[in-house]
Amino acid sequence: MATREQRKPTGLLQLLPLVILLLWLSSNHCVAQEEPTDSNCCSACFQGPAGTPGVPGIPGNPGGNGIQGLLGPKGDPGLGLPGPTGETGVQGRKGDRGEPGMLGPPGKQGLAGRNGDIGERQKGDKGEPGIQGPLGPLGGKGQKGQPGDATLVTPTPPSAVAFTAYITSPVSGYSEDQVIIFDNIMTNLGGGYDSQTGLFTCLIPGAYFFTTSVQRMLSSRNPFVQLKHNSALIFTAYDNHHNHYHQSSNSAVLVLTRGDRVWLEVGDGNGIHSSTNRDSFFSGFLIQAM
Repeated sequence: MATREQRKPTGLLQLLPLVILLLWLSSNHCVAQEEPTDSNCCSACFQGPAGTPGVPGIPGNPGGNGIQGLLGPKGDPGLGLPGPTGETGVQGRKGDRGEPGMLGPPGKQGLAGRNGDIGERQKGDKGEPGIQGPLGPLGGKGQKGQPGDATLVTPTPPSAVAFTAYITSPVSGYSEDQVIIFDNIMTNLGGGYDSQTGLFTCLIPGAYFFTTSVQRMLSSRNPFVQLKHNSALIFTAYDNHHNHYHQSSNSAVLVLTRGDRVWLEVGDGNGIHSSTNRDSFFSGFLIQAM
């Protein structure tokens, strides 16, 4: 048994050179048939010669319609003659009313119409008064009139208002803001000054002039007077030179309305001297009525 098994490999070794020879021949045949542009020779080496062409097959059934292509561009207009005029179609419905057009130029004036019949005369209602017209031009100078009958006319004198009042005894012991009463009247035209109260009351509106003049005492009392118009201070008169009979005065023009009042009152000093010589007084008069 051992001897047979050792002989099998020896027979295979004897066939090995033959196999190598066949492979070498096959490789040489592949190199001879290789095309210059193909580097793979395995399939070419074992490709046989081309066979006889077969019989053409039976035509197949027609295929279905394909998908519709895109719409092509519009072609150029043809050169044919226009076709015959078609028949008139059915009249369409009336359209909507259009916008009013622009105003046209005025037409020619027409012929005058005939006169209408005279209507019944009937007075209408009185209309509203119209707007006053503008002032007309100045008329010319008229003719001189006939002389009139002579009559005696007494002119009315203009209203006069004036007063002057004075004191004959000294003023002392008065409290501050007390009205000085000039109790002796020299003139009182129009009756505006009251010698009982010392107040002048306006009865005729207008421009008035007021003035005062007071004399101081020799004592240490200083005269200090104030002119008031409806409690409003207008002016003052003052003197502080002791042991002298000095005269202090002041004046003002006021516009008064009916019912206004004017007076003199004592300030913080009341040493006013007066005697039968009428050393201290208060006056006023109307300049112009208004």
